[in-house]
Amino acid sequence: METTAVVADQNHSNRDCVAVAVLTHGERNGQLDARDHEYNVSELWEPFTARLCPTLAGKPKLFFIQACRGTGTDAGVTVSDLTADAPDNDRAEELTYPVPSYADIIVSHSTFEGLYSFRNPTNGSWYVETLCSQLEVHGRSKDLVSLLTDVNRIVGQRYRSENKSLPNLHGKVQAPCFTSSLTRSLCFGHNGHGHPQ
Repeated sequence: METTAVVADQNHSNRDCVAVAVLTHGERNGQLDARDHEYNVSELWEPFTARLCPTLAGKPKLFFIQACRGTGTDAGVTVSDLTADAPDNDRAEELTYPVPSYADIIVSHSTFEGLYSFRNPTNGSWYVETLCSQLEVHGRSKDLVSLLTDVNRIVGQRYRSENKSLPNLHGKVQAPCFTSSLTRSLCFGHNGHGHPQ
């Protein structure tokens, strides 16, 4: 994707992180739609890998993608209790260390692979609405992985599709998901800059 390549070619030495948001239509197997062609979601983040964008090496690269990932739907199931694992303790880090090319990247999708991504005609995308509200309320008090986990839970538990004219799209749920290779927790500081911890 030409736009992300242009941004990746810039000098990011004085920046703490980069964030890219894409709202578009999508297909299965990571295909996204642009106005004039189809492209793979990996084209968004590959130009920002440490090897290709050394001024962002060791810094978070965040990608938020609102798009369908197929035409499947999920009716969901009912559970009575949810459990959470305890977080791992951080280990002390060396002053200098190698950085894997694919480290420090988060790719957050509005829905799971193969599934439809819903939006309300008035309020818009369930995922974008929830992500924005969680960033506004908790963006400075929670790390990003915890915040995205909350987005997953809120969208999955609070939203149900309403489309009685199309029964295959009525009463469905949605599960946002993300992949993270962050090497440290990411919290947004009071001055608006991201601070890995």
